[in-house]
Amino acid sequence: DPSHYIGVPGDPAIDIEKLTEGEDADRPSGPELFAGDDVTWTYIVTNSGDVDLFDIDVADDKEGFIKAEIESTKGDEVNVLTEKHEVSNRDQGPQFLSSDFYERD
Repeated sequence: DPSHYIGVPGDPAIDIEKLTEGEDADRPSGPELFAGDDVTWTYIVTNSGDVDLFDIDVADDKEGFIKAEIESTKGDEVNVLTEKHEVSNRDQGPQFLSSDFYERD
């Protein structure tokens, strides 16, 4: 008795919102910080797709990988990561990259 099915991979997607000192600083000028100040970046990572995601690493193009990793996240689940840094004279509005993976059955 054969059985058949069509596997539908789903639509993986991820959304990352970055806050600087708690502010959505997408446009200049953002919070005023000086060399030697501590800055806290908050990354709000939302699984905006319809499949579970696994082993998510978030990387900042200026600072590298954020130290916290998201092991797994279900659709519409929100995860919050924070990173602290001492401001230097070379700092300017870093952006982020993400690598996300999902399992297909």
